Amino acid sequence: MSLGDVDLPARTSAPPLSLIELSTRIPITALNHFHPYVFSAEGPFLKVYHRPSSTLYTKGKVFATQSIHDILVRDVGDTRCLLVVRGGRCVKAVVFEFTEAENGGCKLHLGKLHILDDWVLSAQLRPQEHGSPTGVINGNHVKSLVSVIGAAVSAHNGVTLFEVAVYEDTKNQKNQTQLHIKSHVQELKPNSRTLLFSACIKWTTPSDLLIASGSCYGEICVWSCRTTASQNAFPILHILPGHEGSIFDLDISDAIAAPNLRAPRRLLASCSDDRTIRVWDVSDADGRTRDLSIQDAELHLGSQYSGFGFQDSLEQDISSTRPLASVWAHQSRIWDVRFSNLLSADKSLPAVLSAGEDASLQVRDLQWCEGGLQVTHRSTFVGHAGKHAWAVCVARNLDGSVDVFSGGADGRILCHAADGHGDGRVIEQEDWTAADFLDVQSLGCTPFRLDSDEMEGTESTMDAMVVLKNDFARSFCFVADDTILVSMNSGNLLRIDRNSGDAGCVSKWHIEGIGSIGSLSGLAMMASIPELGVAFLVGKQPIGYLIEPTRQSLTPITLDPRRVTGLLFGQVASSSRTPVLMACLNYHAGDPQLYMMKMADGELASSYVLMSMTLFSASGLPLVPTSLAGVYDSTGINAIAVVGSRHGHICFYTRSLNGHLAAGSHGGDSVEPSMFIKHAHGEEAVTAIKILDTPSSGVWLASTGRDGFLKIHHVDLARSRADLIHELRPPFGLDIEGMTFDKTQGTLIIYGFQQRQFVAYDAITETRLLSIDCGGAHRSWCFHLVPNDGGMPACTLVWTQARKLRLHRQERPVAKTVKVGLHGREIKACDVTRRRMAESEDEVALIATGAEDTDIRIIKYQSADRETKAAGEPELVQVATIRQHTTGIQHLQWSETGDRLFSSGGFEEFYVWRVQAVPILGLGVTRESTYPISRPETDLRITCFQAVGEGGSTSESGGPERSYKIAMAFSNSKLKLWRYETGPDKPTWTHLMTFTYTTNCLTQCAMLNFAATNYAVIGSTNGFLAFVKHNEDQPPSSGVKIGPFSRLLVHQTAAHQNAVMTSSIVHLKDRALILSGGDDDAISVVLAEQTPEKLIVSSVVVQSAHTAAVTGSAIISAAARGDVWRILAVTAGNDQKIRLQQSGEQTVCRR
Repeated sequence: MSLGDVDLPARTSAPPLSLIELSTRIPITALNHFHPYVFSAEGPFLKVYHRPSSTLYTKGKVFATQSIHDILVRDVGDTRCLLVVRGGRCVKAVVFEFTEAENGGCKLHLGKLHILDDWVLSAQLRPQEHGSPTGVINGNHVKSLVSVIGAAVSAHNGVTLFEVAVYEDTKNQKNQTQLHIKSHVQELKPNSRTLLFSACIKWTTPSDLLIASGSCYGEICVWSCRTTASQNAFPILHILPGHEGSIFDLDISDAIAAPNLRAPRRLLASCSDDRTIRVWDVSDADGRTRDLSIQDAELHLGSQYSGFGFQDSLEQDISSTRPLASVWAHQSRIWDVRFSNLLSADKSLPAVLSAGEDASLQVRDLQWCEGGLQVTHRSTFVGHAGKHAWAVCVARNLDGSVDVFSGGADGRILCHAADGHGDGRVIEQEDWTAADFLDVQSLGCTPFRLDSDEMEGTESTMDAMVVLKNDFARSFCFVADDTILVSMNSGNLLRIDRNSGDAGCVSKWHIEGIGSIGSLSGLAMMASIPELGVAFLVGKQPIGYLIEPTRQSLTPITLDPRRVTGLLFGQVASSSRTPVLMACLNYHAGDPQLYMMKMADGELASSYVLMSMTLFSASGLPLVPTSLAGVYDSTGINAIAVVGSRHGHICFYTRSLNGHLAAGSHGGDSVEPSMFIKHAHGEEAVTAIKILDTPSSGVWLASTGRDGFLKIHHVDLARSRADLIHELRPPFGLDIEGMTFDKTQGTLIIYGFQQRQFVAYDAITETRLLSIDCGGAHRSWCFHLVPNDGGMPACTLVWTQARKLRLHRQERPVAKTVKVGLHGREIKACDVTRRRMAESEDEVALIATGAEDTDIRIIKYQSADRETKAAGEPELVQVATIRQHTTGIQHLQWSETGDRLFSSGGFEEFYVWRVQAVPILGLGVTRESTYPISRPETDLRITCFQAVGEGGSTSESGGPERSYKIAMAFSNSKLKLWRYETGPDKPTWTHLMTFTYTTNCLTQCAMLNFAATNYAVIGSTNGFLAFVKHNEDQPPSSGVKIGPFSRLLVHQTAAHQNAVMTSSIVHLKDRALILSGGDDDAISVVLAEQTPEKLIVSSVVVQSAHTAAVTGSAIISAAARGDVWRILAVTAGNDQKIRLQQSGEQTVCRR
């Protein structure tokens, strides 16, 4: 049988199938706002988000295929606003109608589509509104809502006027209120046919337009247009040279009142490929013309293309205006620049807002000076992944604060507080100097009860506070959400509390003196457990102090006489058992000491010291404790102290809690670890340890280290076994110092230092909560998170800088996420599986995507929930991010059971990832194995691969053990076959075969396993599909080159004229159907049938299946009825189309 029996596509009148968009994550190309709503352009779709709840309210498809490039907004009434949406040559008016009820009745009314003769670069609505009273039109009672006039400038310097009228039919045949939109356009004669890169347009009067156009030669043409004059009145005012690259964006300011000048000034801002922002003075453009012909202007704008620079004959006629200011702005190209009066610090001059390829937004202030205009950087907003921040808008809130919205190539919409106080973001900052502490030292101290065997039950004050002029904070920590305990260099103890809601206070924070402890002068260390309201203090003498400020209780504890160099404080926590406090002390010489103390009824028991013990390290492993946590074992009798080491190890110490030591005793037993995790964080310090959960099967342990990783282990205490389940690294270089999690809110937050910045980062939503320039990690600091009902926690950072004690408290994140995004670069590979997750017994679809940003993201696809119910859009929730590859991802594949993910990239990078359920995060991913590369300096790409499971068993830990046969296609035309086998100890790789094709790069690879013979199918840049035979009895080649005319090469078929870009296979017994797409815009269907004698291959090619390269394909169904095949497939191409292909019919649907 041959593929002559496959029905070729033929035209059909009515498409029987359709593609329906359910959910997208695509770049944001335009943004605007109206009250609490944010309008977002996502491809041809206009989506409306409710900013306070970050909820998608409604969406509409404005254009068929054209992406939206700009959204203009005009208020129509209390519950309506008019949107003028443009993209390419398309312009359409849209009315957004909303109600005050939450997510109730939001609608988008689409107007008429206008297709202009040229690409629109910029548009603006005329500031004035013109409405008409209620009247009668066409026999109906009509109420006019608004009539708007606007203007647009095109890519060839043409001007188009458009008018939009919105009216309401209140008395029609159906006796219902209907909304009508009428619009028309008028294209004026182009002023100059020079091809432009960018433009901006500004209404200076109701009939006058000021236009600035930027060319690809780095020059700006400023000209004017009077809409009421003849079509030939388009005077050119300026030609501004100076940029060294293409002009990407321009903006003209409103009239600005300048000092010492009677007439106002008007500024022009420009950004370019040369990474600079320049500000020009175009004040004389209002009401002035220059004697420069259109022909001379066009000749000048193109003069640099020849490489000979400006023409001398034009230099006298062209304005020689230099920019008022020029600044190097972003690290890469700048896409957007605009003036903003809302962001202005000096109300007489607007601020300059820019967005660039570096995915950041920057705000700069303008200030007049003697030399002209000074541009000063004020702030930078970050938060987008990968490259490109493309969409920007600025909004003023009802409380007067200002927010900056940004949209990027990652599909994320962020709301940044311009002044730090927008959208409920309350920021408190304090600086305390020696003078502030001197005022407190002169006051009396608070009476404290000293609890000890010698002074049990007595009340006394501490020593009187020492008055020291140059005193400074030595150590400090949080003892409650809004209470800070401070030990001064003099030995004084202070308490700093936050005043709640006292509007009369100048400062929200109040300092109160507690007393003085002489042993704390000159040297003091403290650590605390804020949720218990207790802290532990150590000074120069061998005495520790347990202090409970809320109970005004101070308990001394006799310690080992050695000099203390480090202090850790934690608890053995349990919801059903009495908390046990732990204090771990490092000494200048000798092994560390661990003290355990119990509490009863929320306070220290009378016999508070249970035991003290010396911690021995595991055999051959140094132990310098840097982190501490505790957990009960399954019996509830033994406490387990989990100690992290400076050298990357985690040790477990188990002791029974029966009995206790007498107060004042500093002896105790020596104990060795019952188990340990060697090099849990490599050779770097373990900075924090948290117990996530304690099920009957073991302990879920989370740890952070200075290697920049958050890792989660599942620890089986009974078997002394620890399995790495998940590892996560932030997308920026961060020295992680700690973490905290909230099981009820589902948050896991890590924090640390990024150079000079202190950063708090939500590892689940990948959102920065806090970013403060504190000078870096080499200082005393403490950080605390206060839970916030229904939202992100409040962050408080206290640190020392220049002998000051500084505080920063922030109620909301630095950037609120209005819409979550995904990759910031092109997605190159994806695969889908179905499996169960920890929080649900039902199977869900998991989508793995890999992109040029080197990230692999795993996304959970679920049906519509309450947040997206109104728009009917199912939710795409990111559950894991993998950052290990150093180059863009080439290919991805799930295993059949969904418990492993395979990925490949450049430099022969091939990883096997183990995917398992984990608390809080939902899904844990860890690297199980790495492909053994051929040589260390290799630069080969593994462009494609296929992994086929060969069965498995169950390991001792309960996990599956499997074997996989993996075929890999390399960029040097080699095909390699490996067997990958998992095991209880270490996975193994076995080389099976290496086959060298031609000199062409291999692009596709798959395996055909028939009953008698196995084949590998490869596609390459020569457009051929080749079938290579391989069997188990075939000896490994051990890297020996096997040429294309070897007996292993069974067949070659010409599928495409250029490179094979994609392929998919369906197996049917001893037959296989292959669908491939190529760089020649065609798709090819290949049928391979195994007979007892040979392999029979036939093919058919469908030309022009897309208008660009076909980059994706999948066979939905394939069935043979007799000798006739019926095939249903979907293909995707670089023409931005997804097409449904069906044999016997033409392409039936496209998106």
